[in-house]
Amino acid sequence: MIGIAQVMAWASDPTNLAFVLVALVGIAFLVLAFKPREVFADETVAAGDGALVSAPEPEPPPPPPPPKPTAFEFLTKNGVEKWNAARLHGEYVDADFSDVGDAFQAKAEGSKIWGIPVEFHNSKPRLMLRGIDLAGANLAGCDLHYADLRGADLTEASLANANLEAALMPNVRLGDADLRGARLDNAVLTNANLRGANLEGATVEGTSFSWADMRGAKGNRAQLEKVADLGGARLANATFDGARARFQIAGRNLLTKRPFVWR
Repeated sequence: MIGIAQVMAWASDPTNLAFVLVALVGIAFLVLAFKPREVFADETVAAGDGALVSAPEPEPPPPPPPPKPTAFEFLTKNGVEKWNAARLHGEYVDADFSDVGDAFQAKAEGSKIWGIPVEFHNSKPRLMLRGIDLAGANLAGCDLHYADLRGADLTEASLANANLEAALMPNVRLGDADLRGARLDNAVLTNANLRGANLEGATVEGTSFSWADMRGAKGNRAQLEKVADLGGARLANATFDGARARFQIAGRNLLTKRPFVWR
């Protein structure tokens, strides 16, 4: 075996030391030669033909998607038909218009939901929401007076303290809707579905509920004495002032005052 004294003697020889240094330099050169090198954005590199070209700049990140329009913005911009299609595909299922509130009609003027029913003559412009799907929507405090809501679906919608004065609402679906404190004066709810609706505190002077289904509805008995028409309305299990409403004999409503014509 080679002793320590022999190794030290070999290393002390200048010729051997030079040989070791040359070997180390050669190894370092090989390592650097085969190591891939990063190209910086502002650096130029040689192309295949020897020409110098700039390294490609990194692509900027894509811009963030635009914010989704609110329910009110989408409705007023696109109209009822596209709104219903969006709801059918699962969009705006929890539509909330309460932040618009009493400015609803003012902000909607001139939009896709503003106009005059073609079958009406000498009518003034109104909210055109005929056949709209607003089931479960939050419309608390919204100004919808004089609106055309014929055939609209407002099942389980919140309309507490909403303004629905003189609104056209024949065949509207308001089952289990919250109408507490709503203004329904002179509104037309002919043949409307109001089963289980809460009308406590709502004003209904001059309102027509003819042939409406009001079974299980809640309200105030004094309200029924102010309506314009209850002819044919179904009131089984409805409660007004805590008492069951029994105002019908052989299909004729005893509170009907006069025939009501809404057109």
